[in-house]
Amino acid sequence: MKQQFVSREDMPRLIMVFLGWAMDHRPYQNLRIKDYDILLIWDYRNDTFDLTDLDGYEEIIVIAWSFGVPAAARFIAANHSLPITSRVAVNGTQHPVDDELGIPHALFDATLDNLSETSLPRFYRRVAGSGSAFTSFMASAPIRDIEELREELSVIALRTPATIFWDMALIGSHDLIIPPDNQRRSWQKEAGRTVEISSPHQPDFSDVLSHVVTDKSLVATRFGRAMSSYDGNAEVQHEVARRLIDIWNPDENSTPRMIEIGCGTGYSTRLYLNRLKPGSLELWDLVISPSLPDNAVKVECDAESRMFMTPPCSVDVIFTSSTVQWFNSLPAFFRNVKRVLASGGTLVMSTFGPENFAALHAILGTTSGYPSVEEIKAMLPDGLEVTHCTSESVSLPFPDPATMLRHISLTGVNALTRQSSTAATRAILREYPRQTNGTVLLTYNPIYFVIRKL
Repeated sequence: MKQQFVSREDMPRLIMVFLGWAMDHRPYQNLRIKDYDILLIWDYRNDTFDLTDLDGYEEIIVIAWSFGVPAAARFIAANHSLPITSRVAVNGTQHPVDDELGIPHALFDATLDNLSETSLPRFYRRVAGSGSAFTSFMASAPIRDIEELREELSVIALRTPATIFWDMALIGSHDLIIPPDNQRRSWQKEAGRTVEISSPHQPDFSDVLSHVVTDKSLVATRFGRAMSSYDGNAEVQHEVARRLIDIWNPDENSTPRMIEIGCGTGYSTRLYLNRLKPGSLELWDLVISPSLPDNAVKVECDAESRMFMTPPCSVDVIFTSSTVQWFNSLPAFFRNVKRVLASGGTLVMSTFGPENFAALHAILGTTSGYPSVEEIKAMLPDGLEVTHCTSESVSLPFPDPATMLRHISLTGVNALTRQSSTAATRAILREYPRQTNGTVLLTYNPIYFVIRKL
């Protein structure tokens, strides 16, 4: 494999993009996303990879496209110790040449048999999906040797697929290379979620990154700003914490080794400390509040990364309320939970479901992106058992949409886009549905889990 950074600013987080066949770094040199370095990988004639490029990263996200998907699957399977969180497949499958699950044999064979300097641009045209996109692509087209490409296809066809579990698979409805129906069949049991996108075979990578990668510095900034106003406005989050602790119902005589992820202002911390006395307690959050209890170890950190550094079987209880929805990868978090918890240990967790802020998303033409109860259950590795699960709907009334939006801001939560626009705000103020008395409702969809390690 070949690899090259297109963005390297010594960030603690890295995005690895496994490109498709016949690609190199040239069309994607301007790919950027805040707070992440970006490393491109291509040429799958062999699996040789210089792992020194990955030294020092606290979190690695893998985005794999087309024939980059099976290459990334082999790479991940061979490098279990890397701090890889999210795994996202785009317009590809783990079965590269397959009549039902990948590129049909006839199409693959025709591409290989007819490969030439003349046929390659025609392939790029089908990848791009439109004349204007093809023209833009060819302005910085890959420079690849035809014989190398022929060898690469031949090797890909002969490899035995490595099958791993992916967080998400994005399926382009206008893909002319790998039939969308084959992608849908392939990902039924091999991905936590599948999402349909209006895209040709080559996606808009900037758009993909903006939707599947969490801007954690932005999350930290918003919650940091809202720290002083949070407790006075987070009615739902407080009720969720109270309900979660009641569901957990800890043994008051227990002294567990405990971690709380997303401790915030310490509201939930103080609640459960009234009911048990942990043998040890670490409080983790992106921003540490000065109001947190003194009888705990406070760690300002990215919990997803911190989990990779936590010793195996070293924790009895992991408590997290209204936090994991900000993670890049729930499946990776659950794998680390299984590793970190001692036998019989417990994960006490609340998150939000797909109906969270549904009316807002309907106006904006977006989705929450939050997985359903069944999707979350499918992410759990063997060895973790759900002992309690509840999904609820909670609505807060406000006199008008403007007051509702102020509430969202004062709790540090953002239901809009990464770069919220004036147009989006105006649309909400104009179109948000009102009750018969003129008020508006903001609906939350909390989900509660208690999960035990067998």
